[in-house]
Amino acid sequence: MLGLRLGAGVRRADHTRDAWSAVMARYGAALVRAARTGRLIVSDSGFRIAARHRFVADDVIAWLMAAAENDARALASAHGGTAVPCGSAIPIS
Repeated sequence: MLGLRLGAGVRRADHTRDAWSAVMARYGAALVRAARTGRLIVSDSGFRIAARHRFVADDVIAWLMAAAENDARALASAHGGTAVPCGSAIPIS
């Protein structure tokens, strides 16, 4: 997620298929929510921090990490304490 600090952001092309799938499973729903709230920009290649949030990039990353952790806990709770990867319908596959 620290790649979000870069101008290009986090890009699918910079990861193997398995690594990108793991990123989407863990952070996918949080990435979509971050985009919906204007924290991130979604592109064909991945996600990047919106220009108006670059000054507070660390806060955006912290929000994203906390959101993904909350998603994982909620899913685990819903499945009797068994951790299940979180994910979402994202325009990037």
